Amino acid sequence: MTPSPGFPGLKKGDKWCVCAARWEEARKANKAPPVDLTATDSSALRFNTLETYTKRKTRGGKRTKRKGKKTRRTSKQ
Repeated sequence: MTPSPGFPGLKKGDKWCVCAARWEEARKANKAPPVDLTATDSSALRFNTLETYTKRKTRGGKRTKRKGKKTRRTSKQ
């Protein structure tokens, strides 16, 4: 299913916008996508702390590695 007719869907490396409130819902369900902090507005801090977003930040299209965690891509396939 696509959001509009003719939209081919996301491809590896694509980025998309998620509002902070929906991102927080996904985080609570352990499904939050990585965050591009350079593309994130400061108003997102009304929903979460910078530390929380930083834990999920991306670097070069990939999620940054944390000790003991696997790297995830920024796009869904």
